[in-house]
Amino acid sequence: MPKNYFSSKGGTLATRLDQAWADYKNNSLSKKDRLNALDFMIYVFDIKKFSNEKNELNKLLTNLMEEREKKKQNDPDYIPMLTRGTYQFESNRVLEATTRSKVSSQADIQKAFDASELLDVNQKSKNIDRTHGTTYLTPEQRAEYRIEIHNGLLHKEGTLFDSSKLSAHGKPGFVAFTLNANGELSAFEHLFVRRDKQGRKLAHSSMNAGAPVLGAGEMEIRNGKLISINTHSGHYQPSLYSISRFLEYLSDRGVDISETKVYLRRAPSKESGLPSKTVSLYGQPFREVSATDIVHSVKAIMTSNLNSLYEYFNSTKTKLLRDVFKNELTQAKSEIAQELHDELVYTMDTMKDSSSLTATKVALECLDSIITRYSEKLEQLKGTTGRLDSKFAEMKAQIKATREKLGVGDDVKKDENKEKERAECFKHTF
Repeated sequence: MPKNYFSSKGGTLATRLDQAWADYKNNSLSKKDRLNALDFMIYVFDIKKFSNEKNELNKLLTNLMEEREKKKQNDPDYIPMLTRGTYQFESNRVLEATTRSKVSSQADIQKAFDASELLDVNQKSKNIDRTHGTTYLTPEQRAEYRIEIHNGLLHKEGTLFDSSKLSAHGKPGFVAFTLNANGELSAFEHLFVRRDKQGRKLAHSSMNAGAPVLGAGEMEIRNGKLISINTHSGHYQPSLYSISRFLEYLSDRGVDISETKVYLRRAPSKESGLPSKTVSLYGQPFREVSATDIVHSVKAIMTSNLNSLYEYFNSTKTKLLRDVFKNELTQAKSEIAQELHDELVYTMDTMKDSSSLTATKVALECLDSIITRYSEKLEQLKGTTGRLDSKFAEMKAQIKATREKLGVGDDVKKDENKEKERAECFKHTF
């Protein structure tokens, strides 16, 4: 019977990854067992594309496992990610709970506290944890609550995660979550002061034994898709800034946040530039904000562009002219559209969505230059303008509208100041 690497009963995800790597390299095992180990590693590292050549995949896995080997002595649960973002905290060690909230003798941690890049359990909650017997989990126990991201969807132990039958702070369909400094995402049912079926009294601080984290709150997930998140955590009291960094983390890992709603305890300030509306969430008042107003999703624009190209490829008129009548102009246009499609797909894999106005401006300029280049190719074709020309014009208009909405221009200094003001607003919005 093949090993079930996906089950948390086998230990932490890192422990199971090490076992899968050892088994994959073990030539005495059957091909089926080694492929089983390989499937698990592809899942953990969320490897979407690789060469058909076996050596290319082996090289990638070797590099990732060598990186883990270098760091696991100081940080046993470290797992390399193929993505890198500003939300990460490179500590090369396991973070431990502070004695006093947001006070650390370690310079990098104190700097992160001061910049609001790490959340710490507030002092009142630290005292409550001690007196009320809040359960602090070991890494092995935390493995049961770990959420993995694969193919842009949230999974638990290899299966699509769904919070429909769970609850957090009395809100049906939600789960509480934390994102630790290793990028380890945990989700659990928050039952207030009640104990769960295992006799554990779980709170946000439970997941990482009271240690500082990158993000915390609650989220609503349906069939692996992120529907909404909020800032409800009495222990960590997350700000909009930490939520924006969490959204960047998800977006970088391929999670589609284009339809995700963010629920805040109070309205964002005018300076933040965020539109919001009052909603009632299970009897509690919240302010609703679109995730893509917080993290500027250039990828959402690119997805729209890809869908537009797909419509062109597969329209009855295009197929008839290109494939049946062999119209040379339509065939040439289809080639240009295909080249643009392929370049957009490649660019999407390397581009990161961001809450940074500067980074978003660069991404928009990159996208604009790509579409301009293919528009010029299209203009060189002899013939009248048509549907593809119109689609390119729509893409350019979409980029222009996004620039105007964000208010980014040619004044770099002005944009930088605006970004700093926006970040400060985020840090004071809950």
